[in-house]
Amino acid sequence: MFCGQEIGNISSFASSGAPSDNSSSLCVKGVARNGSPPWREDDKDGHYIFELGDDLTPRYKIYSKMGEGTFGQVLECWDRERKEMVAVKIVRGVKKYREAAMIEIEMLQQLGKHDKGGNRCVQIRNWFDYRNHICIVSI
Repeated sequence: MFCGQEIGNISSFASSGAPSDNSSSLCVKGVARNGSPPWREDDKDGHYIFELGDDLTPRYKIYSKMGEGTFGQVLECWDRERKEMVAVKIVRGVKKYREAAMIEIEMLQQLGKHDKGGNRCVQIRNWFDYRNHICIVSI
């Protein structure tokens, strides 16, 4: 089972972007729970509202919007820890989409285990719950 982190208190992050011991783990399998409350209101459809140049977390800086779909938005972000550009899918803050995102995370991890060369499917790097949005980081 793969666990990500709920990011509830930005000040609890080290400069590396690693959650402190005060963050709570969220597991792919198990009881779904709500993430941290939003700091900004989401739009009427539950999409995360952002501005280019915002820090998504201390680790990820938003550079551009790559696209939008039914489940959420995909942003191009700079990963300060790995020093590379990544795609971050920000799932709508709606229960059914959050639950579907947890299934997607589990499937991407399983596919990644069988993709020996890492070039046949999206490579999930990380996932986290940010302001009630499941965020999936890939390259």
